[in-house]
Amino acid sequence: MDLTLVAAGVTDAFGNTGEPGVYAIGDLTGPPWLAHKASHEGVIAAETIAASLGKDAHPHPMDVHNIP
Repeated sequence: MDLTLVAAGVTDAFGNTGEPGVYAIGDLTGPPWLAHKASHEGVIAAETIAASLGKDAHPHPMDVHNIP
């Protein structure tokens, strides 16, 4: 049984959750459970937050198929 937030439809590829201002990264988003994936998700979440505040940021969605 997959109990991650992605499987439950609670988060998207930018780390957004159903709760405004709360972002999910790392183990909460599902496999692969790798530190460098979690770090990259943190960058995506930070860029998404910056863009929502009107900063010059260009977040891109996580694509787990591009992880070696």
